[in-house]
Formats: sequence, structure tokens, C-alpha cells
Amino acid sequence: MKIRVSTFINLFLCGIFAIMMYWAWASNTPREGWANYAAYGSIALFVYQIGWMMYKKVEYYNFRLWFVILQYLFIFGRIILHAFGWDKGIFWNLMEYYSVSAMFKASIYGLAYTQAIFTGLFWNYSKSNALHRTVSSRTISGQCMVFIGVAMLILSVPFRLSNDMTAIRTQTEAGGYVAVAIDNGMNYAFGMLLPVAVMYLICSDTLKRRHVNLIMLVLMAYMGVTMVLSGDRRYSITALIAVILCYMQRFKIKIDWKRILLIAVGVQLVLLVLATIRTTRMHVTSFAQFWDLFVEAAQTSNIFYETFSEFGLTFFIYAAGVQFFPGTFAFKWGTTYLLAPITIIPMSGLIFPGLQSSISAHMDCKSITGHPLGAALGEEIFCNFGYLAPIFAVIIGVVISKIMQQRKNDPQAMARYYGLFYIMLNLVRASTTEILRLAAYAVIIPWILIKVYRFMRR
Repeated sequence: MKIRVSTFINLFLCGIFAIMMYWAWASNTPREGWANYAAYGSIALFVYQIGWMMYKKVEYYNFRLWFVILQYLFIFGRIILHAFGWDKGIFWNLMEYYSVSAMFKASIYGLAYTQAIFTGLFWNYSKSNALHRTVSSRTISGQCMVFIGVAMLILSVPFRLSNDMTAIRTQTEAGGYVAVAIDNGMNYAFGMLLPVAVMYLICSDTLKRRHVNLIMLVLMAYMGVTMVLSGDRRYSITALIAVILCYMQRFKIKIDWKRILLIAVGVQLVLLVLATIRTTRMHVTSFAQFWDLFVEAAQTSNIFYETFSEFGLTFFIYAAGVQFFPGTFAFKWGTTYLLAPITIIPMSGLIFPGLQSSISAHMDCKSITGHPLGAALGEEIFCNFGYLAPIFAVIIGVVISKIMQQRKNDPQAMARYYGLFYIMLNLVRASTTEILRLAAYAVIIPWILIKVYRFMRR
């Protein structure tokens, strides 16, 4: 296989960071200035990768672009704040819970992983092959797209309402925001399909644009209200990103300065809401205070600080993985990925009790730290493959890039792409076992509904 020059350069950089990672492990010496090395390294790498994507003319709706940007916020946000001394009054400062050696190694591994996954995602990339292939005619009709969207709404809305009401009731009974355990069972999975249903309606050319606008407004309002009342933000944010990008591509909305300004204002408001939710989760016992806190945040909050501190907690997932693997727990050597497909089976938790805990590295770490930090793809790759993690990150990046390719002139493929976009983007902050079931249902259920629609037509 011929390797492009740009891919060779990415592989070369990947090798440099891998060597740095192996040196960090071999030296096994705590580095007190580790945050400075990692912060400046991440900024330099971010500038390179953004410049590379601009040179390759990566479109704003490309999944890989958003995945790369969020990776930096989640892995290096807290590191940058710490390096520049901006984390003195930060909420839930976990720096004291992990050894300097573990954080130093985790930060260097974070650089190696970030470049490795980038190399895989953009393996032999060019704008001409970014869209998988051109489809001369639609695969299913607009009426079928509407049927899929409506049927999935009927399926998902009751479960989504039930899940959200449970979360809101838990918060209300607690008198403030508390962590709510996520049920990754059938009810949860079906409820998560609500944005996928909306995407099928958006991509159908049967509905008029004003009807699509109404659907968009209802979804965004619902996501906003439940996000505030329940405190659950992760899937709501990725859903809003995917739905808005789907809408923009569907109606061929061009990016100009006016829209950039509008987007900037929207992002500012969303970040303020996230900052307020974080504040209420930590300090407030009354929901009535939310608006007052939002106004106060708008007047006093540093959005840069709030964003990096909020997203950057993910770094400690990496620190925990490095600290406890392989010292306390043995590397899993791929069992996570071999057994993860079993979770797609309905009621797999009853059929295979203990499966989730046995293949999830973050649950091993939580059993010691007690910190409900969740998981991340980079942490999962390290806890599976250890020192070979950069190599496997390149391979996994290639697999993700194949899954997330688009087709031209195919509304069904567009809806499927953004449905997976919304779910797969959470890999920066979730495990493969959590994502795989949702992604499989987002593909399989529309496929079943297409068969039902064609049977009904016949």
C-alpha cells in the first residue's frame, strides 16, 4: 500500500512521541515540571494538527475534526491550567490523589496517543477520498426516511422521558445536583436514540424546512431543559453538535462571518450553561437559584478557565490507568474489544453477569480511587495494550475513520453518519462497551424499519 507523504510525516511524529513515552517509563523518575512539558507539547501538537487539517481542507462537518479538538480539551485542559498556575481555586482538584510519576507518564502518553489516533484517523487522507463514494440515486425514499424518524421517535421518546424524569426526580429528592448512576441497559439505549430519530427527519427532503426548524427547536429546548434539571450533559452536548451540523449540511449552509459570530455567541451561552450546571452540582441545594447563578456566571466567569477545568477532568482517568496498570491490575490485552460485542445482545448483563466490570478498565480504577470519572478511549487502549498502545491507537484510528466515512447524494447515509457522529464522539469520554451498544442500535433499528416499510408497501 502506498503511503502518502503527509501520512509518513504523521507516523514520524507518532514515533517521536512514542520514544518520549518509552523514555518516561524507562527513567521512572518523577518530573516536578511535568505539566510544563505536557502543556507546551500539547499546544504545539494542536497547532500542527489544526494546520494540517486546514491544509487538507477538512470540512467543518467532518467527524475527525471535532474528535481531535475535543481530545485536547478533555486530555490537556487541566494540565494547561496547572502549568500556568491557573488552578489554585479549581473545583475538585485531583492532582493530590495521584503520584507525580503517574501524572508525568500519563501526560506523555496523552501526547503519544493524541498523535497516534490522529495518524490513524487521517491515514492517507485527501479531500478527494474523504467522501467514500458517490451514489447516483437515493437508496430509500423521503417517505421511508420520515417513517424511520417517526417510528424511532415513538420508540425512543417514552424511554427518554422515563430516564430523564428519573434523573430529575433523583436531583429533586437530593435537594441539589448529585451524580446519577447510568443504566446502560435497553431502556437507556432506546432513550438515547431520540437524536438519531430527529436526524432521519432532518435528512428527509419530504419535510419542508419550516417543519424541520420546528423539530430542531423542540429538540434543542428539551435537551437544554433536561440538561439543566438533571445535570447530565455529555450526550446532550454531542447530540446538539451532531444535529446542528446535520442541519447545516442538509441545507447546504455556508460558513461566513455573520454565522461565525452567531455560532460564537451560541457557544458562549452553552459554555455558560455548563459552567452554571457545574457550580450547582457542587454548591447549590435549590434549583430556583440556577437563573441567578447563570446571570452571575455571565458577568464574572472566565469561560476559558471554566471550559478547560470542566472538560479537563478526563486527564485523571489517564493518570489512574497509568498508576494502576500494570502495577495493581494486569493489562487486558484486547479482551475489552473481543468481548465488547456481547454487550449488544439485549439483557447481556443478565446472561453474562459481571461481564461489564471484567472488561472495563475504568471500573478497576474506580474500585480503588472511588472517583466516578468514567472512561476514555485513550485510557482504555493503554489499559489493554500497555506500552504498545500508540501502535494500536493508530489501528483503532483507521477503523474509526472507515466507520465514519460519508457518501455523496445519499440522505440515508447522511442520517446514519450523523447518528453515529453523535454517539462515536463520546469516545473521548466513554468506553467502547458503552458506545458499541448505542452505535449498533443506531444502525440496526433503522435497517429493520426499512425492511418493515418495504414490507408494508408491498
